[in-house]
Amino acid sequence: MNAISRRSLLAGGTAAGAALALGNPGAAFAQNAPLAARWPFEIYDVHIHCSLVYFQPIESLLVEMDRAGVPHGSLTQFFGQYDNEYQFQVQKRYPGRFGNIVHVDGTRPDSPQQLKAYADRGACGVRLDPGVRTAGPDPYAVWKGAAAAGLSISVFGGTVTSLLTDEFAQIIQMIPDTKIVLEHQAGDYNNFAAIDDVKKAFALSRFPNTIIMIGGLGEFSRRSTPLTRPLPFAQPIPPVLDMAYDAFGAQRMMWGSDFPASAPREGYYHSLLWTMDYLSTKSIQEREWIFGGTGRTVFPVKTV
Repeated sequence: MNAISRRSLLAGGTAAGAALALGNPGAAFAQNAPLAARWPFEIYDVHIHCSLVYFQPIESLLVEMDRAGVPHGSLTQFFGQYDNEYQFQVQKRYPGRFGNIVHVDGTRPDSPQQLKAYADRGACGVRLDPGVRTAGPDPYAVWKGAAAAGLSISVFGGTVTSLLTDEFAQIIQMIPDTKIVLEHQAGDYNNFAAIDDVKKAFALSRFPNTIIMIGGLGEFSRRSTPLTRPLPFAQPIPPVLDMAYDAFGAQRMMWGSDFPASAPREGYYHSLLWTMDYLSTKSIQEREWIFGGTGRTVFPVKTV
């Protein structure tokens, strides 16, 4: 088990730079993030939300990203919002900074055509519920349409058990050349899933086109009462990240902040810092994959 709960996170200044040079970014920073935090590799945040009608506008996100030293990421549409125009506007307004993961009503027969049009405009992925089926002769049309459009598919059903059906496993095999991202520790997100169920969901790693998206420790850890420092989580922290690494390996893991939903948990910066620190026993090359390389490959920033 990682020794994060015993590590001091209060180093700063010159010590921070030295720690980074030694490949230990988590121990390098104080709990209060410095402006323009620096990491030994480029961070890519694969799961960030922005909106004019829900969550927060892009300006709020940019403040958090710049403060945490995160130059790039993927805008991820929230469920039920089928109007993706604001994300396309942001993508165009900040060229070269954001990937664009759209959302469509997958029950509609024309959803494959919508996805093709979005891909042509620069989308890199689509977000789907594992249970969505298209009306008409082919219930899997939206899944096949995403594959045909060259989009990676980010999947979230709200729970771990939503991924444990034989039918979902068949869908993964149906489109073997398409990356299928299992969001939020495969659904272990604010619901403190049974470890046995998490293990079953992580067994989907047997399909080489699956990727696991991990978030901050607050997504799957309970807040301590009374609040503890430096980590505000009950101990021991569930071994979810260790299990994800064992199942998928670094090149099929990627980190996303879930901003602004991470704000009432540990916040943007801590969702990066504490997860990075938890995985500090991994090599710097492996952490570069988890916190940057995998995300840039699965959800690339495209020129609009």
